[in-house]
Amino acid sequence: MSSVQSVLPALSWGVLYSTTFTFMLAPSPALFDPASSGTYYLPSLLGILSAFLFYFRFDIGLIPRSVIRRESSFAPYFFIYMFIFSLVFNYPLGRVLGGIKPMEADLLNGILGLAVLLLIPERFSIRLKILEDESGRALLLSFLMVIFQIPALMDLSRTALSLLPPLILGFKPSEALKLSFLSLPAYMMVLVALSPTRCHGTVGCSIAFSAAFFASIALAALLLRLSKLRAFWPVYSVIPLALYVLEVVV
Repeated sequence: MSSVQSVLPALSWGVLYSTTFTFMLAPSPALFDPASSGTYYLPSLLGILSAFLFYFRFDIGLIPRSVIRRESSFAPYFFIYMFIFSLVFNYPLGRVLGGIKPMEADLLNGILGLAVLLLIPERFSIRLKILEDESGRALLLSFLMVIFQIPALMDLSRTALSLLPPLILGFKPSEALKLSFLSLPAYMMVLVALSPTRCHGTVGCSIAFSAAFFASIALAALLLRLSKLRAFWPVYSVIPLALYVLEVVV
């Protein structure tokens, strides 16, 4: 196999995984079966995990800028709670839950996208006293996000599911998307632990890891910037439904 033939699949899989987990899409069994993606499944997940740890390094306290500047401690609390609850709930359930049919998953993802769009105006948000405390707010939100993410283990969109709790609790849409991305490392950790494959072949795995890493950082930066625009959310939320309609038509 030529060097180009070995590089392109690894590069493609890395970018494809990154795109799937940053948009309101889901890994359909046919597309993301580790047998079809070969040895690029695990390094791509590790690339995404590393990318979001790096991207939010200041927020979660890996580099303690927030401590020096005496900024809010919500993000580190939220990050830690997400990992704890993911280990308690998502990992054991991921070992026993099976996937649903691809067409059904795509339809449900489209419905989830519409649900997110309906919550954008903050008409249905609720206010609780626990949300006034940084630690309490992080605890409640991380618990709800982990619970809402359970269907993602059955091939539904993790991003759409993780957007619902912060929107319901009254967070701004741009903040909800940031929290969705901030919760992604914990979910990636679960997928890595559940992965039936291991990395074989240094070059291909390194390329898949690098592609997923840099694509994730670029997409996160782009989407978080666009999320502050009102016109962004109708497009972003309707993509899953549009893909389902296209799949039905074709």
